[in-house]
Amino acid sequence: MRRWWVSLLVCGLVGCSSGESSTPVTTAETTTTTTTTTTTLAVTCVPAPDADLSGCDFSGANLRDANLRGANLRGAIFIETDLLYADLAYTDLQGTSLTGANLSEANLRGANLRGANLTRAVLAYADLTGAVLELATLTGAVLELANLTRANLTRAILTGTNCNGAVFDYADLTRADLARATFSVAGFDNANLIGANLEGATITRANLSNANLTGANLSNANLTGSLLDGANLRNADLTGSLLDDVIGYKP
Repeated sequence: MRRWWVSLLVCGLVGCSSGESSTPVTTAETTTTTTTTTTTLAVTCVPAPDADLSGCDFSGANLRDANLRGANLRGAIFIETDLLYADLAYTDLQGTSLTGANLSEANLRGANLRGANLTRAVLAYADLTGAVLELATLTGAVLELANLTRANLTRAILTGTNCNGAVFDYADLTRADLARATFSVAGFDNANLIGANLEGATITRANLSNANLTGANLSNANLTGSLLDGANLRNADLTGSLLDDVIGYKP
Protein backbone atom coordinates (compact mmCIF):
# COMPACT_ATOMS: atom_id res chain seq x y z
CA MET A 1 0.00 0.00 0.00
CA ARG A 2 1.43 3.34 -1.00
CA ARG A 3 1.49 6.00 1.69
CA TRP A 4 1.15 9.72 1.17
CA TRP A 5 4.80 10.78 0.84
CA VAL A 6 7.35 12.06 -1.61
CA SER A 7 10.31 9.83 -2.30
CA LEU A 8 13.53 11.31 -3.66
CA LEU A 9 15.84 8.79 -5.23
CA VAL A 10 19.25 10.26 -6.02
CA CYS A 11 21.34 8.03 -8.24
CA GLY A 12 25.05 8.61 -8.30
CA LEU A 13 25.92 8.75 -4.66
CA VAL A 14 27.41 5.28 -4.74
CA GLY A 15 28.85 4.20 -8.07
CA CYS A 16 25.85 4.94 -10.33
CA SER A 17 26.58 5.86 -13.92
CA SER A 18 24.75 6.32 -17.21
CA GLY A 19 26.23 3.18 -18.78
CA GLU A 20 28.32 0.10 -18.24
CA SER A 21 31.59 1.96 -18.74
CA SER A 22 32.70 5.58 -18.61
CA THR A 23 33.60 7.53 -21.72
CA PRO A 24 37.36 8.26 -21.88
CA VAL A 25 38.62 11.66 -23.01
CA THR A 26 42.27 11.21 -24.23
CA THR A 27 44.97 13.87 -24.64
CA ALA A 28 48.67 13.54 -25.45
CA GLU A 29 49.62 13.46 -21.76
CA THR A 30 46.71 12.07 -19.73
CA THR A 31 43.47 10.10 -19.91
CA THR A 32 40.51 11.62 -18.08
CA THR A 33 37.40 9.58 -17.29
CA THR A 34 34.08 11.46 -17.30
CA THR A 35 31.15 9.91 -15.43
CA THR A 36 27.58 11.24 -15.83
CA THR A 37 25.32 11.01 -12.78
CA THR A 38 21.53 10.75 -13.01
CA THR A 39 18.99 12.21 -10.58
CA THR A 40 15.54 10.62 -10.48
CA LEU A 41 12.47 12.14 -8.75
CA ALA A 42 9.71 9.69 -7.85
CA VAL A 43 6.47 11.19 -6.55
CA THR A 44 3.58 9.09 -5.21
CA CYS A 45 0.28 9.80 -3.49
CA VAL A 46 0.39 13.56 -3.85
CA PRO A 47 -3.19 14.88 -4.24
CA ALA A 48 -3.62 16.54 -7.63
CA PRO A 49 -6.23 16.75 -10.41
CA ASP A 50 -6.24 13.83 -12.88
CA ALA A 51 -3.52 12.04 -10.86
CA ASP A 52 -3.26 8.27 -10.53
CA LEU A 53 -3.73 7.80 -6.79
CA SER A 54 -5.19 4.31 -6.91
CA GLY A 55 -4.53 2.36 -3.73
CA CYS A 56 -3.16 5.36 -1.81
CA ASP A 57 -3.82 5.62 1.91
CA PHE A 58 -5.01 9.07 3.03
CA SER A 59 -6.44 7.90 6.35
CA GLY A 60 -6.80 10.76 8.84
CA ALA A 61 -5.31 13.30 6.43
CA ASN A 62 -6.49 16.90 6.18
CA LEU A 63 -7.55 17.33 2.56
CA ARG A 64 -9.87 20.29 3.00
CA ASP A 65 -10.39 22.18 -0.26
CA ALA A 66 -8.22 19.60 -2.08
CA ASN A 67 -8.56 19.53 -5.86
CA LEU A 68 -8.75 15.90 -6.95
CA ARG A 69 -11.02 16.44 -9.95
CA GLY A 70 -10.79 13.58 -12.43
CA ALA A 71 -8.26 11.63 -10.34
CA ASN A 72 -8.03 7.83 -10.30
CA LEU A 73 -8.73 6.95 -6.65
CA ARG A 74 -9.83 3.38 -7.19
CA GLY A 75 -9.20 1.30 -4.07
CA ALA A 76 -7.81 4.26 -2.11
CA ILE A 77 -8.37 4.59 1.65
CA PHE A 78 -9.91 7.72 3.18
CA ILE A 79 -10.84 6.49 6.65
CA GLU A 80 -11.68 9.48 8.89
CA THR A 81 -10.21 11.81 6.23
CA ASP A 82 -11.27 15.47 6.21
CA LEU A 83 -12.47 16.25 2.66
CA LEU A 84 -14.57 19.29 3.51
CA TYR A 85 -15.17 21.38 0.35
CA ALA A 86 -12.95 18.99 -1.67
CA ASP A 87 -13.39 18.81 -5.45
CA LEU A 88 -13.87 15.13 -6.32
CA ALA A 89 -15.92 15.66 -9.46
CA TYR A 90 -15.66 12.90 -12.07
CA THR A 91 -13.21 10.89 -9.96
CA ASP A 92 -12.97 7.10 -10.00
CA LEU A 93 -13.67 6.09 -6.39
CA GLN A 94 -14.73 2.51 -7.06
CA GLY A 95 -14.14 0.24 -4.09
CA THR A 96 -12.70 3.03 -1.94
CA SER A 97 -13.02 3.10 1.84
CA LEU A 98 -14.47 6.41 3.05
CA THR A 99 -15.58 5.19 6.46
CA GLY A 100 -16.19 8.14 8.76
CA ALA A 101 -14.84 10.62 6.21
CA ASN A 102 -16.02 14.24 6.24
CA LEU A 103 -17.32 15.06 2.75
CA SER A 104 -19.53 17.94 3.76
CA GLU A 105 -20.11 20.32 0.84
CA ALA A 106 -17.75 18.25 -1.30
CA ASN A 107 -18.18 18.23 -5.07
CA LEU A 108 -18.79 14.62 -6.14
CA ARG A 109 -20.68 15.43 -9.31
CA GLY A 110 -20.36 12.55 -11.78
CA ALA A 111 -18.05 10.59 -9.45
CA ASN A 112 -17.96 6.79 -9.67
CA LEU A 113 -18.43 5.39 -6.16
CA ARG A 114 -19.55 1.92 -7.19
CA GLY A 115 -19.04 -0.48 -4.29
CA ALA A 116 -17.48 2.20 -2.09
CA ASN A 117 -17.74 2.02 1.70
CA LEU A 118 -19.19 5.27 3.07
CA THR A 119 -20.30 3.91 6.43
CA ARG A 120 -20.84 6.81 8.87
CA ALA A 121 -19.47 9.27 6.31
CA VAL A 122 -20.76 12.85 6.49
CA LEU A 123 -21.99 14.17 3.13
CA ALA A 124 -24.15 17.07 4.30
CA TYR A 125 -24.76 19.55 1.47
CA ALA A 126 -22.55 17.45 -0.86
CA ASP A 127 -23.17 17.59 -4.61
CA LEU A 128 -23.63 14.02 -5.90
CA THR A 129 -25.50 14.96 -9.06
CA GLY A 130 -25.21 12.10 -11.54
CA ALA A 131 -22.88 10.16 -9.25
CA VAL A 132 -22.72 6.35 -9.40
CA LEU A 133 -23.33 4.76 -5.98
CA GLU A 134 -24.39 1.34 -7.18
CA LEU A 135 -23.74 -1.29 -4.50
CA ALA A 136 -22.22 1.38 -2.24
CA THR A 137 -22.60 1.10 1.54
CA LEU A 138 -23.79 4.23 3.34
CA THR A 139 -24.99 2.70 6.61
CA GLY A 140 -25.38 5.40 9.25
CA ALA A 141 -24.11 8.10 6.88
CA VAL A 142 -25.33 11.71 6.89
CA LEU A 143 -26.70 12.93 3.55
CA GLU A 144 -28.66 15.83 4.98
CA LEU A 145 -29.51 18.38 2.25
CA ALA A 146 -27.24 16.58 -0.23
CA ASN A 147 -28.03 16.73 -3.94
CA LEU A 148 -28.36 13.27 -5.54
CA THR A 149 -30.33 14.30 -8.61
CA ARG A 150 -30.06 11.59 -11.30
CA ALA A 151 -27.65 9.58 -9.13
CA ASN A 152 -27.47 5.79 -9.53
CA LEU A 153 -28.07 4.10 -6.16
CA THR A 154 -29.10 0.71 -7.50
CA ARG A 155 -28.85 -1.88 -4.71
CA ALA A 156 -27.06 0.64 -2.48
CA ILE A 157 -27.31 0.22 1.30
CA LEU A 158 -28.55 3.28 3.18
CA THR A 159 -29.92 1.66 6.34
CA GLY A 160 -30.28 4.16 9.17
CA THR A 161 -29.01 6.99 6.98
CA ASN A 162 -29.96 10.62 7.65
CA CYS A 163 -31.23 11.96 4.33
CA ASN A 164 -33.40 14.78 5.65
CA GLY A 165 -33.86 17.46 3.02
CA ALA A 166 -31.83 15.53 0.44
CA VAL A 167 -32.80 15.62 -3.24
CA PHE A 168 -33.21 12.31 -5.12
CA ASP A 169 -35.12 13.67 -8.12
CA TYR A 170 -34.86 11.31 -11.12
CA ALA A 171 -32.44 9.11 -9.13
CA ASP A 172 -32.36 5.33 -9.57
CA LEU A 173 -32.85 3.55 -6.23
CA THR A 174 -33.92 0.20 -7.65
CA ARG A 175 -33.75 -2.46 -4.92
CA ALA A 176 -31.87 -0.10 -2.61
CA ASP A 177 -31.98 -0.89 1.12
CA LEU A 178 -33.34 2.24 2.81
CA ALA A 179 -34.70 0.60 5.94
CA ARG A 180 -35.05 2.88 8.98
CA ALA A 181 -33.53 5.81 7.10
CA THR A 182 -34.95 9.31 7.53
CA PHE A 183 -36.14 11.32 4.52
CA SER A 184 -38.08 14.19 6.08
CA VAL A 185 -38.70 16.95 3.52
CA ALA A 186 -36.67 14.97 0.97
CA GLY A 187 -37.36 15.09 -2.76
CA PHE A 188 -38.05 11.98 -4.88
CA ASP A 189 -39.70 13.59 -7.89
CA ASN A 190 -39.74 11.00 -10.72
CA ALA A 191 -37.35 8.77 -8.74
CA ASN A 192 -37.16 5.03 -9.42
CA LEU A 193 -37.75 3.09 -6.20
CA ILE A 194 -38.81 -0.21 -7.73
CA GLY A 195 -38.37 -3.01 -5.17
CA ALA A 196 -36.70 -0.66 -2.69
CA ASN A 197 -36.76 -1.56 1.01
CA LEU A 198 -38.19 1.37 2.98
CA GLU A 199 -39.30 -0.64 6.01
CA GLY A 200 -39.60 1.59 9.06
CA ALA A 201 -38.32 4.62 7.14
CA THR A 202 -39.38 8.15 8.06
CA ILE A 203 -40.56 9.90 4.88
CA THR A 204 -42.57 12.74 6.37
CA ARG A 205 -43.49 15.80 4.26
CA ALA A 206 -41.45 14.39 1.39
CA ASN A 207 -42.12 14.91 -2.31
CA LEU A 208 -42.74 11.57 -4.03
CA SER A 209 -44.53 13.00 -7.05
CA ASN A 210 -44.44 10.59 -10.00
CA ALA A 211 -42.06 8.29 -8.10
CA ASN A 212 -42.12 4.63 -9.08
CA LEU A 213 -42.59 2.57 -5.92
CA THR A 214 -43.70 -0.61 -7.63
CA GLY A 215 -43.12 -3.56 -5.32
CA ALA A 216 -41.46 -1.38 -2.69
CA ASN A 217 -41.52 -2.41 0.96
CA LEU A 218 -43.08 0.50 2.90
CA SER A 219 -44.21 -1.54 5.90
CA ASN A 220 -44.21 0.48 9.12
CA ALA A 221 -42.94 3.52 7.23
CA ASN A 222 -44.09 6.99 8.24
CA LEU A 223 -45.30 8.97 5.22
CA THR A 224 -47.24 11.60 7.16
CA GLY A 225 -47.84 14.75 5.11
CA SER A 226 -45.98 13.49 2.03
CA LEU A 227 -46.93 14.27 -1.56
CA LEU A 228 -47.69 11.11 -3.59
CA ASP A 229 -49.36 12.74 -6.56
CA GLY A 230 -48.83 10.52 -9.60
CA ALA A 231 -46.74 7.99 -7.64
CA ASN A 232 -46.91 4.33 -8.68
CA LEU A 233 -47.56 2.15 -5.62
CA ARG A 234 -48.54 -1.01 -7.46
CA ASN A 235 -47.80 -4.09 -5.35
CA ALA A 236 -46.15 -1.94 -2.69
CA ASP A 237 -46.36 -3.23 0.88
CA LEU A 238 -47.94 -0.54 3.07
CA THR A 239 -48.63 -2.76 6.07
CA GLY A 240 -48.57 -0.71 9.27
CA SER A 241 -47.49 2.46 7.48
CA LEU A 242 -48.64 5.91 8.60
CA LEU A 243 -50.44 7.80 5.83
CA ASP A 244 -51.93 10.73 7.75
CA ASP A 245 -52.41 13.88 5.66
CA VAL A 246 -50.86 12.24 2.60
CA ILE A 247 -51.63 14.14 -0.60
CA GLY A 248 -52.47 12.37 -3.86
CA TYR A 249 -53.05 8.89 -2.48
CA LYS A 250 -56.15 7.24 -1.09
CA PRO A 251 -55.58 4.03 0.91
